[in-house]
Amino acid sequence: LAGRPKTRTDTCPTIYCRRFLPDVITAIDVIEHVVDDVPFIEELKRLATKALYVSTPNFLRSYARNQHHAREYTITEFAETFHPDEIWVSYPDGWAFRQQLPWPCGEAFNSPDGDPWPHFCGVFYV
Repeated sequence: LAGRPKTRTDTCPTIYCRRFLPDVITAIDVIEHVVDDVPFIEELKRLATKALYVSTPNFLRSYARNQHHAREYTITEFAETFHPDEIWVSYPDGWAFRQQLPWPCGEAFNSPDGDPWPHFCGVFYV
């Protein structure tokens, strides 16, 4: 992406900006490191032209053991804070086996091993 012009939709005509903005943005295990989380997600939603995927560890499984995390979320906290269109959860052995939670979702949805889901992903359609 080096050399590509950086554009913002609020400072240039929409048709021009859409040529340089990504269709999909993924933030995989990033949000838990961001102090200003709500403005960060809002900016990513503004920049994506089709979808934003944000995955994060589930606090109920990780218990915030990583000292580099600004915070961790439960599924309910994430849903109430960011209002994603969908929530996907991963089985303990990874994203290859995943399941979409019914909406609205809650912490009562546990993985097949009976423990809270280790990771979840919020999907935003923009």
